Amino acid sequence: MTLEEYGNLVEKAFEIQNWGYSRDDVEDKIIFAINFGENGEYHTKCRVLVYSSGICDMEASFPFKCPEEGIIGIKLSYYIASCNFSKRYATIRYDFEDGEIVNSYSFDILPSMTPEFILDKFNQVNNIDEDEYKYIKDLCMSKNDGEDQISEKDDLSKEDKFKIDL
Repeated sequence: MTLEEYGNLVEKAFEIQNWGYSRDDVEDKIIFAINFGENGEYHTKCRVLVYSSGICDMEASFPFKCPEEGIIGIKLSYYIASCNFSKRYATIRYDFEDGEIVNSYSFDILPSMTPEFILDKFNQVNNIDEDEYKYIKDLCMSKNDGEDQISEKDDLSKEDKFKIDL
């Protein structure tokens, strides 16, 4: 398949839902952008990058960032790891350097794939579990100056590593 055919497949997937999107053809890739809102606010800012090699990267960026230092970053990392544990496809990622949080999935487009298949994968990326989204947003938006201490129960020192609380 050609890059144009890959791009047309993604466009047909978006057209099934009549979604407005932008398309930018850049050298060896096509970038689609589409934003979703909820209650008058951005919920996710999505991008689909289709490369001439047939790789398709789907991303749903959260519209807020999270501080990288302190307890909030530690709690967020732990929570994301527990969320991703059972997921087969889309996984949430947290960039410590800039605080960006993205739910993403990458796969190779095959000639046998349909627009419905592409739409299904896109929806798995964009439709973030409501409880997970809320917890992450509340955590990142909380006013934490980094002075909080990890509670005694959360402390994983070596000597108590295998201790059982009864």
